[in-house]
Amino acid sequence: MNSEAITNTVADRVEKFAKLHTLNYEFTHEDGAYVWRFAVQPGLVREMQFALSNGDELSFGVADFWSYFFPAPAINDHFFDIVSAWMAGEARIAIFPGRRRRLDIRKNEQWVPVYNANGCLWPSLRGPREFLNNK
Repeated sequence: MNSEAITNTVADRVEKFAKLHTLNYEFTHEDGAYVWRFAVQPGLVREMQFALSNGDELSFGVADFWSYFFPAPAINDHFFDIVSAWMAGEARIAIFPGRRRRLDIRKNEQWVPVYNANGCLWPSLRGPREFLNNK
């Protein structure tokens, strides 16, 4: 699939996601990336961003957390499952001391890590100092 087709596929999924969750967004194309910004609004307690960059890299960002999922469109379902879980309060961002962040999804009453950001090479002995979610 070429870059234009990938962009159109992702843009269609973002539009469907926004309609499903009754969200408004601002779309920009900057520095080679397509960016969808969702301001705080009913149903969304923090600003959220999606981006498509490098032709096939989908990103999800909240506060100082930023994630990368690729290649689009192969990961589109997984990506939109994660951001839909965020909207439902079934995802959270664990904030550890320093810059480490972890995105968790609730499955079968358990929190399951799906993405780690800014971690070091060895596991932290300290747990998260706080959690961010959409509730």
